[in-house]
Amino acid sequence: MSRQDPARRVVCITGAGRGLGASLARRFGKGRFDVVLAARTAPEIDALAEELGDAGVGTLAVQTDVRLAIECERLVDATMAEFGRLDVMINNAGVAVYGPAEDIGPSDVDLMLDTNLKGAVFGSLAAYRAMRAQPVPAGGVRGRIINIASVAGKRFLPNLW
Repeated sequence: MSRQDPARRVVCITGAGRGLGASLARRFGKGRFDVVLAARTAPEIDALAEELGDAGVGTLAVQTDVRLAIECERLVDATMAEFGRLDVMINNAGVAVYGPAEDIGPSDVDLMLDTNLKGAVFGSLAAYRAMRAQPVPAGGVRGRIINIASVAGKRFLPNLW
C-alpha cells in the first residue's frame, strides 16, 4: 500500500541499521519526513522501522548492499513506489578495516572502496535519476544528496585503514 502524502518529505538513509544512520533516521522522523531505512542487516532496520512506525513515522525498510549498483537502484525504486518521491538521499553506509598495515590485504581494500566509494556513487546516481524525474516543487529544488564521510579522514586513528 502506498503512503504518498504531499505535506511530508521523504529521506532515504543507507547504513541506517545502527550508529549515525539510525540516529539520523530518528531525527528526521521527528520532523516532517517519512524515512526509508537501508542496510545489509535486515533485523536492525526492521526493528528501527517498527520503532519509528510506532511513533507515527512513515517508514520503509529495504535490505540493501550499496556495493551493488542494482541494489541501490532497487532501493530508490522501492522508495518511489512507496512514497512517490525522494527529497533527501543520505549515503551513510561505510566500513573500516582495523589492524596493522601488514595485515591489510586486497580483499580489505576492495571492501572499503566498494562500500565507502562505490556505495556513495551508486546511491547518488540512483537518487539523482529519481530526483531529476520529479516535478520541480516550490523553491525549485527537486532533492538533495548528502554524502557522509568518516572522522578518520580528518584525524589519525591507530590501526584504522
